[in-house]
Amino acid sequence: FAEFARLLPLDRRFVGSQYDRTSWPDMRAAIAARIREKTRDEWAEVFGPTDACVAPVLSLTEARDHPQSRARQNFARSRELERPTPAPRFSSAASTLAAAPTVADRRPSAVLARFGIDETEIEALVRSGLFGR
Repeated sequence: FAEFARLLPLDRRFVGSQYDRTSWPDMRAAIAARIREKTRDEWAEVFGPTDACVAPVLSLTEARDHPQSRARQNFARSRELERPTPAPRFSSAASTLAAAPTVADRRPSAVLARFGIDETEIEALVRSGLFGR
């Protein structure tokens, strides 16, 4: 937290009162005000090489292409889809990536059935026009 406060920078009085819940509303407001001063990518540059426990929130595409994700092989290809690999991963038990759904598996009725919706309800949804077959 001290590193986070130093890099933000945050008023030193907050560092000493990190666990004082009565200071949290003011601290939250001060942090929010500072965060608004830069873009996400600018903050990522500031905090990236530190251990201040700050990381950008990435889109799925950005996460897939991030060097850390590539190094850890966090995404795998299954048919035409590239998707996140299962987590957590354990050294003694290999995890597997389920096969990507076929075109038939992507039909609304097939998707609804996988969620446990019975055929009668699926038929009613199809008749209502909300879902195709």
